[in-house]
Amino acid sequence: MGCSTVASMCLLVWDILVTFDVEVQHIWPKPRTALFKWVYLTLRYGGLALQIFHQIMVPHIITGNAAASLCKAWLLYAIVTGQVMTTSVEFILMARVYALYNKSRRIASLLLTLFLSEVLILCINSIHTIPNLQSAKICIMVEPTEHIVYYSLTVLLTQSTLLALTVAKHIFARRRGFARTPLVSQLTRDGTVVYAIVSVLILMTGVCCVSDKQLTVIMFFWSTSISPAAGCRLIMNMQRLSRYDDTRFGTTAQFTTDIELDFPIYTTQETPSELSDIAFRDSDSSTLGAYM
Repeated sequence: MGCSTVASMCLLVWDILVTFDVEVQHIWPKPRTALFKWVYLTLRYGGLALQIFHQIMVPHIITGNAAASLCKAWLLYAIVTGQVMTTSVEFILMARVYALYNKSRRIASLLLTLFLSEVLILCINSIHTIPNLQSAKICIMVEPTEHIVYYSLTVLLTQSTLLALTVAKHIFARRRGFARTPLVSQLTRDGTVVYAIVSVLILMTGVCCVSDKQLTVIMFFWSTSISPAAGCRLIMNMQRLSRYDDTRFGTTAQFTTDIELDFPIYTTQETPSELSDIAFRDSDSSTLGAYM
């Protein structure tokens, strides 16, 4: 158990160090009003604070002498922290998809439904799990219930939907001849990588539940390290792409990490069905920025 907490912290620290120059260049100069700047900083350094907290707390709660109330508090902490990390990454992905679909209300309704369903299932699982928590000699190794599988499937459904929406837009862009633009390529690549990471975490959690349920807690430590790293890299990738576009076209492009909720004003006579095409034109970053 101690090795898992140390290893997960080392992974996050390594990610911070290897991307620190990109952070200084692309994140720090953002204005204080930039929402995703604070999302980034919260994920990056909030995640690091959690890892430090684990190094301090875990030795105290694996002694075998922890009270039942402490075990329940730890489980509640793990549930809330896990959901916050998952929601943060999903929020970034949802914002990107929402912007990619030109702020479609239908897409927004779909994404909101998925998010609320995920939170609802988590709350139901918590209601059934925490009061019936089984005692264990080592508090942190308390055996999880099968309800965790239902929640994992909900998360996988949300991630699958986000990936499907991104890939669908990629296919649409390819048919229109815009699939090779940096934006479309970046969104598709990022979405696929995050989906793969989440799928592996869910698969490993399921394997632990089946083979040795007490080892499921190990996945919690890794998820609190991998999720912040994935979320921060999503934001950094789009910021680097934005700077690339500024240099190439001399525009002030805003991508999905700086979404503006005001609808754009067009000087040409594009029809609504043509508006989605504009988002894939390399030479029209300012129009894309109006969406994102």
